[in-house]
Amino acid sequence: MTTLSSKSIEWAIEHLVRHCDTDIFPKAFEFEAINYCRDEVTRSLSKQDICQWQTRAFRRCLVPKQRYGFRLATQLDPLDMLFYLALCFEVGEQIEKSRFPAKVKLAFSYRFAPDSSDYLLFDRNIGYADFQEHSGELAKKHSYVVLADIADFYPRIYLHRLENALSVAVKSTPTHAKAIVQLIKGWNQNVSYGIPVGNNSSRLLAELVIDDVDRTLFAENVTFTRFVDDYRIFCHSKQQAYQCLARLANILYETHGLTLQSQKTKILPAANFVNEVLETEERKEIESLAAGFDEIIDALGLNNPYEMIDYDLLSPDVKAQIDGLNLEGLLDKQMEADDIDISMTKFLINRLGQLQRLAPLRKLIIETDKLYPVFPEVIRYLARLVDIIEPDRRVKIGKYLLDRLKSSVISHLEFHRMQIMSLFAGSNKWGNADKLAGYYNVASDNWFRRTLLIAIGRSEQHYWLRAKKSEMDQMPIWERRAFIYAASCFPKDERENYYRAVSPRLDNLERYVVAWAQKNPISS
Repeated sequence: MTTLSSKSIEWAIEHLVRHCDTDIFPKAFEFEAINYCRDEVTRSLSKQDICQWQTRAFRRCLVPKQRYGFRLATQLDPLDMLFYLALCFEVGEQIEKSRFPAKVKLAFSYRFAPDSSDYLLFDRNIGYADFQEHSGELAKKHSYVVLADIADFYPRIYLHRLENALSVAVKSTPTHAKAIVQLIKGWNQNVSYGIPVGNNSSRLLAELVIDDVDRTLFAENVTFTRFVDDYRIFCHSKQQAYQCLARLANILYETHGLTLQSQKTKILPAANFVNEVLETEERKEIESLAAGFDEIIDALGLNNPYEMIDYDLLSPDVKAQIDGLNLEGLLDKQMEADDIDISMTKFLINRLGQLQRLAPLRKLIIETDKLYPVFPEVIRYLARLVDIIEPDRRVKIGKYLLDRLKSSVISHLEFHRMQIMSLFAGSNKWGNADKLAGYYNVASDNWFRRTLLIAIGRSEQHYWLRAKKSEMDQMPIWERRAFIYAASCFPKDERENYYRAVSPRLDNLERYVVAWAQKNPISS
């Protein structure tokens, strides 16, 4: 029997608590419960035969990728995610060694280098900025650049190709390779392709799978670089560019059944590539902003680049530096454009929230339809400003957003409905508590109802939750855990009696939630 080490499980727990399971969805409260019961969780998982793990219920939804584009993102059950991460963590070093070395400067995405201080999984010194810089260096030496992007990369990865790649990469631990494939097959329900989108374990595996394409291109003397599913090939003539593009398309299809996105596939003169892709005014502006802000963060000695900054406590020199960035003016410029620059707008909203700037508040609220692709950033901005927005204004904003749930561009996507409700799930300061229960039947999707249950618990709507107690067993598992957590708002005696009554019907993760919620009631 092969098991996970306690060290790997504990590392994975710490990573998930600090960095979440995905950068797409709000943090699942279950990871706090798992962390609270860390010793018990570690003992349980370390006794588990990795090939006998039974997958649990996950959930998927459409997430905006561009203004008119979407991707299907997956959120795994928290225990599945923990198991998946610990499993991949144990073979990560072997996977990294099997890939083309980072120093060759072919693939710049997700190089395995776990850190024991901040519990990051990948090398923070190798990433998209290096991809951009190296692309610029290669463009200077060539006449044409091929831009090519794999269509639906993660959802179209064939499992037999993953299985083959793992069998070669992790020869010293073949049982881990088998367990990883079994895990994914369990989620796919016997569909032979696709790995979960949005988490670090899948990123590690995707890089392993596509490595053979990199090696083939390199062996054929093709000059290229890659970041995830984005290839750039550098050529001396247009004819060579067409030949290399055709060769890449053929390799991807013949070896992986993958295709290229036609709308993103281009052949550009190198000068055009530099001007239009590497050095657009918007990109130069955002890179300059990011560099300037990073300098300020370093000067302030902040460990977390997204940590809140109290502007009023800053020195005059630092205030002058921040004021010089003119974040509000740049956001106004984006809002006036027909189409916002998504990267720029995300950066600006995040930083303005970090600085707790109220000036953009009204415009961000009334332009939610235009900000459709960056709506999660708007919600995060509001969450950061919750304590400095006047109470009456908070209530009006809360009402406005709840009204948007019924009929608006935002309301048509379950991802966005969940984002709105996450504001109320995170704080009871947005008012409108008496209206929340009335939205339970507005949308029946799991994403919205789960978040709504947490919001109802946060606002201490005892009467409504009390009336729903008999329905808990019929709820989908993600909603059911939310209800269990929400029930911690009951008065202490009622809460303890309720948890004692349902205890025999709970699974391990639900019991972890109960133990954590008893000590950390949702309304405390």
